[in-house]
Amino acid sequence: MASEQVLSALEISQDRITLVTGEFLNSRLNILKVDKAELKGLKNGYIEDQKSVCEGIGTIVDRSSILLGIAIRRVLLLIPDFAVKRISKKVTVQVLSSDKRIRPKDINQAIKEAITSINERNLELINVVCFKFWANEVQSEGIPLNSTADLLAVEMDLYFADKDITYQYVAACEKAGLNVMDICLSSFAAAKEMALFFQNEEQLNVGIDLRENHTVLSLISKNRLSSVQTLSIGYNRWLNDVVELSGIEKPEALKLCSESLKIGDYDNPSIIWYEDNKNKKISLNQGELNRIASRGIESWLEEIVSICRPIADRGQVVYYLYGEACNINGLKEILQDSLKAEVKLYVPATIGVRNSSLTALLGSFYVYKDQEYLQDRQISSIDLDAFNRMVSASYIKPDKKITSKFKNMFFEKRSGG
Repeated sequence: MASEQVLSALEISQDRITLVTGEFLNSRLNILKVDKAELKGLKNGYIEDQKSVCEGIGTIVDRSSILLGIAIRRVLLLIPDFAVKRISKKVTVQVLSSDKRIRPKDINQAIKEAITSINERNLELINVVCFKFWANEVQSEGIPLNSTADLLAVEMDLYFADKDITYQYVAACEKAGLNVMDICLSSFAAAKEMALFFQNEEQLNVGIDLRENHTVLSLISKNRLSSVQTLSIGYNRWLNDVVELSGIEKPEALKLCSESLKIGDYDNPSIIWYEDNKNKKISLNQGELNRIASRGIESWLEEIVSICRPIADRGQVVYYLYGEACNINGLKEILQDSLKAEVKLYVPATIGVRNSSLTALLGSFYVYKDQEYLQDRQISSIDLDAFNRMVSASYIKPDKKITSKFKNMFFEKRSGG
């Protein structure tokens, strides 16, 4: 069965770049490839070495293209949650078509008028979400495409983020030979994947995205992303202590914390790390690791609780913990005790991306699909016709390995545009 659309989503983070490629088949998303690579050239989210970042992007795109058997030319790009601002607008426009039927161009005109009425010098528009429509002042239950009206009113949320970071990331992709199909705010994409826009409207939902150098808190109220706050504290608060006090190198310490850290288990003598070479000898038991990390974890918790305390006074709150290090044993429980509210650890259920750190990337697929009604045509990240011919051929001649066919028959060198 032919793919309807193939999309690739790219995330640039502090020391890593991630690319996820998926296909929509019968409106269902199937993941084709997930690739990660180390990245150099960023500091506090800003690009300091564009050459290194472009090389990293090119490497991961080429690698995924080879394994898919066809060149990835376009990507959806995640924008990090720095300086996020929401502005709500309601705009009314005339329906100009001769038959007075509402078409995507009418909604786009309303969006355009909303954008031109806003002047944010240091911010860049990332996402526009239209959530209410009126045709001749009668509210529509959905998107009123093809409805007859003289006037169309649209209420929308416009989400802005740091302009410099946005321009830097887009420019890096373009210099690496990629076309950016669309950009998406990371917290908004994550909320989409976690279905936080489809909850009880009386319930407040808070996403907690735990990353190495920062933590993002996103508040969803009445099924809309209300506010986003980024704290300059992440799991490096305890990772750095582990590196400094144990002598273990950072990559190994990160893996050790992810796999072995158990909050509260301070007297466990079980050896979890032993290293013996000419330069040093290191032995670390479970209790020692937990004690070393405890101060940084408690410091992180204090800041989270301090920020979230006013939210608790507004009603029922449910917290959703996700990100790179959210699965540390005991973290969810101690966060739940500290916040005195329900905390859910979110891991995507989609096969191939069952990793919490991929939450926002996966959500970006659905954000893009939701906005497709505003476009004239459907766009893929690859040559969709060539891809479908390749897949079809693989079924006709099963005697050859698909990977070999992918590499030999349809791979094209990546070029710009």
